[in-house]
Amino acid sequence: MNPRKKKSLSGVSKVVADDPYKIIVAMNGSKIKDCKVSDGMVTYQELAQDLVEITIKSPKNAEIRWTMQASN
Repeated sequence: MNPRKKKSLSGVSKVVADDPYKIIVAMNGSKIKDCKVSDGMVTYQELAQDLVEITIKSPKNAEIRWTMQASN
């Protein structure tokens, strides 16, 4: 594996105002390093079985771009 290769996942989600939007990601042995959104707030937590739950919250209905970075 190339150590310079970035591990990332990104997308655009339609989020409803004040309703937590959840994304579940299989990490396949990696660890979550950072997660950013274009608007609103984001939190994440590691779950059992190598999964991560990303939660996006917005005070308004919006299309939100998100990016998750992972490390080995």
